[in-house]
Amino acid sequence: MPLVEERIGEIAATAVQIEVNRFELLRANFPSMSKEPIWDGAIYVYKNRSLANSQLRGRVPVQIKGKEVNRFSDKTCKYPVDISVLSGFKSEFGGLFFLVEILKTTHETKIFCEQLLPYDLEKILNATKKNQKNKTIPINALLKTDVSSLHITCINFLDNRAKQAASKIIPLQDIEYPNGFSFGFITEQNAKQPINYLFENPVYLYAKAPNALNIPIEKMYTKELRLNCKGTIKANGVVYYDTYEIRHTEDKKSCIKFGQGVEIDPGECRLKYLNKGDIDTQIHDLSFMLDVIHHDGFYINDKHYAFYLSSNEEKLKVTKMLKNAKNDLEDFKKLFKLLGFSITEDLNSLTKDDTDIIYRLMNVIVRKNTKDKVFTKNGFHIIKISGMPILLFSNDGEIENYFCRSVSTKVKLQYKDEHENPLSVYCLLKCDHITSIANFNKDIILESICECGINANTLESYTHLLLEAIKAVDIAPERKDILEFAKELANYLLQYDNNIISTLNWLQLQKRLGPLNSEEITMLKKIVDENDRHDILCGAMILLDDTQGFEHHFSLLDAETKKFFVSFPIYSLAKR
Repeated sequence: MPLVEERIGEIAATAVQIEVNRFELLRANFPSMSKEPIWDGAIYVYKNRSLANSQLRGRVPVQIKGKEVNRFSDKTCKYPVDISVLSGFKSEFGGLFFLVEILKTTHETKIFCEQLLPYDLEKILNATKKNQKNKTIPINALLKTDVSSLHITCINFLDNRAKQAASKIIPLQDIEYPNGFSFGFITEQNAKQPINYLFENPVYLYAKAPNALNIPIEKMYTKELRLNCKGTIKANGVVYYDTYEIRHTEDKKSCIKFGQGVEIDPGECRLKYLNKGDIDTQIHDLSFMLDVIHHDGFYINDKHYAFYLSSNEEKLKVTKMLKNAKNDLEDFKKLFKLLGFSITEDLNSLTKDDTDIIYRLMNVIVRKNTKDKVFTKNGFHIIKISGMPILLFSNDGEIENYFCRSVSTKVKLQYKDEHENPLSVYCLLKCDHITSIANFNKDIILESICECGINANTLESYTHLLLEAIKAVDIAPERKDILEFAKELANYLLQYDNNIISTLNWLQLQKRLGPLNSEEITMLKKIVDENDRHDILCGAMILLDDTQGFEHHFSLLDAETKKFFVSFPIYSLAKR
């Protein structure tokens, strides 16, 4: 048979009264026939057992509601509260709202309690609509631990109320130049784990305004807590790290994190590898884990933390797995070095396709397994790893970096005349190759050109390569290696043949680096005085910043030559 409303109220008040009586420093005053419009009484909080008025810490107003249920709610429940009651709470800077669930069958009780402070009330009331009569609010179960009890709830309520009653509730964005942020809480002196308070109770984050007031800006519920610590971490006598992180989670589990991807729970001998970080970081983390397992523990500031796996079989299994992972990463590193590029970001950013091609190339290039035919045809191939194009050369199953000495030595083009002059294979490079290929190597290209040598027949091919390099400088001005390549090639060609074309190409590079000096301007004026070719004069006028002269000579070019001239990189300087 359902209880009458008055009886429900009596059972609820009695349950809260009994809970208050559990604490020596709390006293309840819940008049059975309370006629206050909002409050059902108050809880008085004292500083010591004398309970003298001088030792009164504060008074906590309370409202108590009861509710019959078929079964108890778990961690939270919801209850509709009259808007007038919430407004009354706000006028007195808050209070504690108790909801007591009462089982219909046995009349057993479970207490839920919510701190309603000025910050909470402001948010709740701001979210209500006009003429709305009540607002359903979540209420948390009252816990009974050493860091979460009614006594601790009352103490922290009084502490936060004092801070929030002294300031207005305003949004963070409206606080000009906050002087910092803070949060705090009070626990029992004998609490074994004060950190657990954060998982069992909300805390308020405050911004310190320029006028020194603490303004509440957020009510925080902790899901995970990370503590960054400094210390020397060693295993097998090797110092691996100088910082570590202690991580606590709301399920009361803890672990120590090292580097990017190592998590160890010494208490449960639980080890987790997260595969995080770049190649060097992951190799470092794996080396640490192997030493921890092999030597049954590690040290933090000379304090030993034992770590034992469940059996020798488990130890062998985990060791093999970690060694295989480390060997793969070390071979990845060798592969990237041979291919002339690197991946500095987290390896988790690699796609499945990236990983597949890396393993296949590693098997062929590093582990010399030529059975895997990555490419079906001999010659040059562009692949992409992590979005970066890589230029490779394959020959009868062997794969090499296109930019390596063996390729530049083995593969040479032949200038098509009766003399069969050798020509560097890198003359095939275009501007987009130079700017986009991740394994571009200027030193190998220049070495190859020097080895092949330059003569009157091959000079034009190398000049075209220089023009492609200058275009690349314009497209990727941040690439210092491309600029240096273009400068060294221009100097090399100029030393071979100090002709007008080589001189103009060298000067247009100098122009890209800054204003020409008097000696360089004299060289250009001499070219102007001694030439009547309008395309040559167009280039000279551009470098002299003579717009009128350029336009005059450009107008005298035929349509075919104009089209040809516009494709040269020197023309881009005319448009600047």
